[in-house]
Amino acid sequence: MNRYLYYCLLIVAACFTHACRMQVPELTDDLKKSVSHGDSLHLFYIPYADQAVKTRDDRVYFGYRFGDIHATQGAVVGAALHGEYELFYQRKLVEKGAFQQGIKTGAWSKWDENGQLLSVANYQHGKKDGLSKRYNGAGDVVSFQQYRKDVKQGIGLYEQGGEPVYFKYKNDMVTDTLESLTKAQQLKYGLTNIR
Repeated sequence: MNRYLYYCLLIVAACFTHACRMQVPELTDDLKKSVSHGDSLHLFYIPYADQAVKTRDDRVYFGYRFGDIHATQGAVVGAALHGEYELFYQRKLVEKGAFQQGIKTGAWSKWDENGQLLSVANYQHGKKDGLSKRYNGAGDVVSFQQYRKDVKQGIGLYEQGGEPVYFKYKNDMVTDTLESLTKAQQLKYGLTNIR
């Protein structure tokens, strides 16, 4: 009898858990929204218009309400953005990334008005995580930094007085400086075109 009751409770708990999960609808054009400000146009999806998103105080959430996009720490204002996001300025793509339940996720890229890549940053759970790079007009890497949960970790490249300087970071603190990177370090960080 106890075993039967145990299995019944287990089945009910599994069904309840499955029913409580947020259902992600297919990202169709009817879920796509746009916001225009002067020469800027934002394109994005809001599939969670009628569902609450569980939030955390240490994250910035992006939501759509009153015809505008709102970035708020610890809360979603309106409907959470989810899926592909594009920002155009004077009809040219200047930023592209993705949201997952209102927070940034994956690779986010930025371009200048001529289509030259300016930067790429990677996000996980709304925080920089992985390698972030900045580029010059020739497509060369002019700075990079490794992040883990928004904290600088590993090797970073920055300019000081027009010269490249490599720093080693641990928990957002500089622990050492390096003259240059070995070929192995360049390959590890995917840096084939450092200025």
